[in-house]
Order: sequence, then structure tokens, then C-alpha cells
Amino acid sequence: MSQEEEKIEKLKKGLYSRNVKEHSAAHPTLHDHNLNVSEDWKESSAAPQETKPPLETYHVHSSSFFKKVLWGSIAFFTICLGFALYILYGGGNIVSADNVDILVAGPVSVSGGEEIALDIEVQNNNSTGLKLADLAIQFPQGTASPVDVTEELKRHRELLGDISARQSITKKIKIVMFGEENSKKEIKITVEYRVEGSNAIFYKEKTFDILISSAPVSMTVESFKEVNANQEVELTLTVNSNSPKLIRNVLLKGEYPFGFTFTGSDPAPLAQNNVWKIGDLTPGSKKVVKVRGKIGGQDEEERVFRFNLGLASPKDDKNIGTALISSLQPILVKKPFLGVTLAIDGDTSSKDYAALQGKSIRADISWVNNLPVNVIDQQIIVKLGGVALDKTSISTDGGFYRSVDNTIVWDKTNTPSLALSHPGEGARVSFSFTPRVQNVGNVINPDMTIDVSVKGKRVGENQVPEEITSGAGRKVRVASTLEVTPRIVRTVGPFANTGPFPPTAEKESAYTVIWTITNTSSSISGATVSATLPSYVKWQANVSPSAEKVSYNPVGGEVVWNVGDVAPNTGYKTTAREVAFQISFTPSVSQIGESPVLLSESLLEGTDRFAGVVLKSVKGTQNTRLSSDPAFKTGEDKVVE
Repeated sequence: MSQEEEKIEKLKKGLYSRNVKEHSAAHPTLHDHNLNVSEDWKESSAAPQETKPPLETYHVHSSSFFKKVLWGSIAFFTICLGFALYILYGGGNIVSADNVDILVAGPVSVSGGEEIALDIEVQNNNSTGLKLADLAIQFPQGTASPVDVTEELKRHRELLGDISARQSITKKIKIVMFGEENSKKEIKITVEYRVEGSNAIFYKEKTFDILISSAPVSMTVESFKEVNANQEVELTLTVNSNSPKLIRNVLLKGEYPFGFTFTGSDPAPLAQNNVWKIGDLTPGSKKVVKVRGKIGGQDEEERVFRFNLGLASPKDDKNIGTALISSLQPILVKKPFLGVTLAIDGDTSSKDYAALQGKSIRADISWVNNLPVNVIDQQIIVKLGGVALDKTSISTDGGFYRSVDNTIVWDKTNTPSLALSHPGEGARVSFSFTPRVQNVGNVINPDMTIDVSVKGKRVGENQVPEEITSGAGRKVRVASTLEVTPRIVRTVGPFANTGPFPPTAEKESAYTVIWTITNTSSSISGATVSATLPSYVKWQANVSPSAEKVSYNPVGGEVVWNVGDVAPNTGYKTTAREVAFQISFTPSVSQIGESPVLLSESLLEGTDRFAGVVLKSVKGTQNTRLSSDPAFKTGEDKVVE
């Protein structure tokens, strides 16, 4: 082995020895980077072996690399931080929203209805200007213009223009605010702007709060805190002016709870049974509104009324444009001591009952003792009223009808079961009546009222009888009498009718059909009259007046008159509604000696707006017996040869 080969073998043993330190000490030249080793060993026939650096050397180089990465990261972070601080605190033309301020000078507390002046200053503390700045203000509900307080002010927008660096612009805004006492109103102020070299829109917002220390008006609601179910209740609303100025066009609007039935008010409502015109309020003036109705509900249910007071809208005088104040009134519904139910023809709802004039109606009154003690000496009183009341039609079951004051009374003298009712027990009485309008043609929207009062005595803890009462009531709306009268003529009417008379077989004769409508007491909507022409009768397409909407369908032969609305007392105080149309008839030889039908039954339909029911009137067929024609003679209705 040559000397070079021996050196290589020693080196290999040192590199792969497990005792690195031992071989390193034995061969210190391993750490000498200037070791002169011949590279001729690469050409040796011996198999090449992979060499690895000593572990200590590898560790030293790794530590050095990570230190360089760490120091580089620290340097990069420092540069970025410095650049950010430069941009934030003085970096040239950079605009920050933090440097745009909105200052508002104005009262923090005002009286409702008082004019308010707000000075709004927009400051640009940036080192560059703002372009096309816009001021947008959103006002709370109850804000109005001082020029016209009936005009609600929802928002205001104004162009400020360009604002130079380190400059400001101030705008003065005047408003009037209404609201409930001690309510807080929030005004939202926004400034929108652009910057040089950008189309983007930036904005800055600020809110300003104002406390309404006192309202220009006050409203109190007085009523029972607790009522029995279906008991009539009255709510008294008192409106007072607290303003030193005249308040114009004040409107009151109520929101009723479920189960409440409006029965009346003083003064009468302006619209929909829940809107009242208070009008103008002078300083210190007072207005009172009383609302009456019945409340239905289960035991221990609460019903809440809400009343809103405000200025009438200039666009609609039946709606509030600017709200001033609102008030809530809760009422607790209690189970009545005596449960009373009034049924009209079996209908026990609390709604008004629609009845046809001249039709007999049965009313049943049921009651039950809801107390844990006995009730004695009970009495049932029914008070009847209304223009449709026919005294002669009243019939009672056991009770006594006093026609002098239209009252029916049941007590223990005529109804023994009323002497005593145990807890949970009850009974029933009944009566009947027939509504009629006596003065036809002079009455509008006739009705009847039925008010029931049940009284009794209970023995209290002190053994002293205590009177208890309960009640119920309904209104009966009597529908109008709507009728159609059909007739056929030849010698009278708007058309000239040709052809033989009496009708002759196989020869055409013309006739005029006339429909006449009368109506008594209520307005009718959507009225129509219809009938059918037999197949042997022809439609001549002549209608008078021509403005009336009469149509004919050749498929089925139906003639329809679209009447529309019919006013009350039509045909009584005013002229009846009437239309005429022409038909023709060519008899067949098979009809000789007969009086053929020219028009089927006439059906009139329409809706009674007051009673809320659909009315119908049906009149029989019309034939060649022209009894309505003044020239008609007996026997001329028969078809001849």
C-alpha cells in the first residue's frame, strides 16, 4: 500500500469512528482546512464511500444561519414600523378620517315644539384638502320644519364643497322637535367627502342627543282599571296645551285592542271610529274626548289601548303627520259575576246582526252564576230601541213587555227559577220580534238595539245582601228592501215595435222589456239584474238609456244589466232606476193558442252596505200577456194562425 493510500485509510477511520473526540485528538489535522490531500484517490478502484462532516462543525454552521435570519427579520420589522409611523403622523398627503371632526353646538334639552338652532362645524385637520364634501342629517321622528310645523322633517342634505387643509366650515340648521316628556331624540350627522386623485367616497359620522324636557301638549286617559267581560266601558281622554303658542290642526288617533267593540264617542269620530279632530289648541286650552265600547276576553286577560296625538298631515287630514305624544291605557278583563249571553237566531257573537225587514227573529238570553255563593232575587231587563222596532211584534216567554218604555222584565214573580241560583247554575229566557221600517222612504240605515241587564243579590261575609249586575247587548241592522219589477210592452216605451198583434204564427213581432229597480233605506253596491231569453226570442241590441251597461250573451241567451250602486230611497224620494231593451218573437205553429214566455225569471242582486249582506229579488217569467201595456186587451196574448 502506498503512502497516499495509508493516509486515506486513516482519514476514513477517523471520520466514521464512534469516538469522534478520540480520533480528533489523534488526528488534529482533520480540523485543518488547509490540509493538502491529494485527489488521486477518486480514481482508486476501491468503492467510493459517502463522507459526513463532523457533528460539531455542522452545529456551528446551523447556528450561524439562524442568527442571520433572526437579525434580518428584526431589521425588516423595524423598517416597516418606521414607515407606518411616518404615514400615520406626517406622511405627506395622506388623509385620515380621524382628522375630520364634526362639532355640534346646540341645546341638550328643549321643550317640545320649541325652535332649535344647531351650529354644525366640520373641521379638516389633515394636511391636504377634502373634495366635494356633503353634509347629511337624519332627524328622529317628531322633527318638523320651523316654517311649517305640520311638515315632518326626516332628513336634510347640503353641499359643503371643498374644505382646505387645516380649515373648517360651519352650517346653521333650524328645526322644531316634538315628543313625549323626558324622551331622548338622536340626530345622526354624516359628512361625505372625496380626496385628490381618488373617486372613492369617505365619510365621518357623529350623533347628537337632545332631551325633550316637556311636551307642548299633555294627554291623560281615565277609565276603569278592571271591567267584566262584555261590559261597556268609557275612556275619557283629556288633551291640554302646555305651549305658549297656538298649536294648529291637532289630531287624535286610537288603536284598539283585540276584543274591543266601538259603540260611540263624544264628539263623533272623524273617520273609522278611531280618529278625532281636536283642531287648534290655544295656550292653556283643554279638549275632552269620550270613547265608549265593550271589551271581550277571558278572565285575567289584559287589553291595552293606545292613543296617539299629533299634527294632521298636510296631505291627508285624517292621518297624523307629526307625532306629539302617545299614551297607553291597560284594562284588565275579569270574569263577570253573572255570565250573560245574548243569542240572536242562535248567533252568540258580539257583532251586529243583519236582519231582513219583516222577518221574525228569536232572541235567547242565557246566564250563569260564576260566584262561589248563591245569588238570589235575580232580575233580567231587556231594553229595546231603534227606528225598526215594531211594538206590536214583541212576544215574550214568561216575561212582561212594557210597551210604554219598550222594556221586557223577567223576575221571580213571572219566572220562578230567578229566585235562587246556586254556584255554577244558570237558566235561559227568550223573546221574539219582527223589525219593520214604518216610514218607508224617509229612513236611512234603520236598526234596532237590544240591551240586556241581569241583576241579583249575593250575601257577603257580613251577611248583608250586595247587589251585583252584568250585561250584554247587540245591534240589529235592518237591511234595505231592494226590488226589481220586470214588464213587457208594445205600444209604449222608447222603441217602436212592429209586427202583428196578437202574435201570429211564423210572423215576427217586436216587444220592449222594461226593468225597474226600487230601494228603500240603505245604499246598495254591485247591483245586477239578469234573465234569459228563450231560444225562439231574438235580441235586437237596442238599449235605452244607451249609457246603461246591458249585455247579451248569445250562448245561453242571458241578458245582464250591470246596475252598480243604488242610492237609498230610490223609487220613493227619487226616480226609480230603469232600463229598456228590445226583443222580437216569431211564433211557431205549435204555439198557436198559447201565451209563450218571452223572458225568464228576473234576478236582482246587490250588497247592502249598512247591513253587510247580499240582497236578492226574484220576479217571475214574462209572457205575451202584456198586462202592463195600456192598449192590451184580454185574449190578445194568444198566438193566432
